[in-house]
Amino acid sequence: MSSSQDFELAALATGFTIGFGFLTVWEAVKQTRRNRNRLRSAYIYMIWGEIAVNAAIVIIGWLFLHGKLGPT
Repeated sequence: MSSSQDFELAALATGFTIGFGFLTVWEAVKQTRRNRNRLRSAYIYMIWGEIAVNAAIVIIGWLFLHGKLGPT
């Protein structure tokens, strides 16, 4: 099971991620709005794909720390 130090480190990393994540998502929104042809831009797909993958990693890490997912 997870120790209190694991949760402290996870809380620190989560706070750091949320802080920079907000600025990153805001910049992605601005770049998406500026793009003339949003549906055909691979760059826009890569930006939002990376944001979605990072969110999935955060969810998986959180579930692992709470014991819902075990090591494989």
